[in-house]
Order: sequence, then C-alpha cells, then structure tokens
Amino acid sequence: LALPEWFGRNWDALADCLTDLPGPVTLVVTGWRQYATAHPREWRTAQDVFAAAVDQRPTRLMVLVALGTAFGGSDETAAASLG
Repeated sequence: LALPEWFGRNWDALADCLTDLPGPVTLVVTGWRQYATAHPREWRTAQDVFAAAVDQRPTRLMVLVALGTAFGGSDETAAASLG
C-alpha cells in the first residue's frame, strides 16, 4: 500500500491511511481465512476498518476479499485471476 512513514501499525492508523489515499486504490485481501480463524476479533476489526474506509471514500477505495481458490490454486491465485 506504500503506507506513509507515520503509519503506526495499528487499526486506527490503517483506517486513517485508507481514508487519506492520494488516488484510487483497489485492495485485494487474500489468505485471510487462516488469520480469521486464529484471530477472529482482529479479523472483525479489519472488516470494520475496510468497510468504514470504503463508505467514506467510495470513489477512492475498493476492497476485494478473495473467497476461495481458483482451479485448485491458492487464495493468491484466486485474487490474481480478478486482476
């Protein structure tokens, strides 16, 4: 994402960065299922951050969550096939 130097590596800082984008960005989230299983509370927070940022900047940010695998590949393959 080329986050700024001041990025504080926490959810609030990510929310600030996502709503202060210089140009349109499409963020593709892949490989999230393992994280969601291991850290369900943090995954819900991530979803809230993404949703709020998109609501605030609908013409500047699109967040896509890869739902599965493509042709037996990884989540990363599924996301790449979208682009």
